[in-house]
Amino acid sequence: MARRRNNRRFGPKCGDKAIDWIFRRIIARLKGGKIKVYKVNDLRDPDDRRRGLAGRYLPKDKDEGILTNMVFLNYPGKVNPITEKNLLHELLHDLFDGWVGEPAILSMEEVVWNKLTPEQKKLLKSFIPKHYVKLKPKDLEK
Repeated sequence: MARRRNNRRFGPKCGDKAIDWIFRRIIARLKGGKIKVYKVNDLRDPDDRRRGLAGRYLPKDKDEGILTNMVFLNYPGKVNPITEKNLLHELLHDLFDGWVGEPAILSMEEVVWNKLTPEQKKLLKSFIPKHYVKLKPKDLEK
């Protein structure tokens, strides 16, 4: 008789198998240290410095010296559901890196966010750091 795998370490489930699969993959990557989340004060688009960004995903690139996937989140104030949703958006970029484009990520973000339970949202929020860092994506792109 095969042993059942203990899924408690990946958090609660919402009941939708596809959403639970996506959530488990995201949490496993966050817990495994494959993604680092940074909270910055003023996140700007590197191509157009006048344009602010809500979040930015930087995949690892050994040639550039980036050794882990990084997510930068812009937090001008308190953490709120919109910024938590931005975290989910950037983590979906990591999960589906290169497979799907921005329009698909946006629609997937909406579906996943609406189906997540409050417990799952709370677990996702727990990965947002409490402190700000001065390191910004522009510092890495030299």
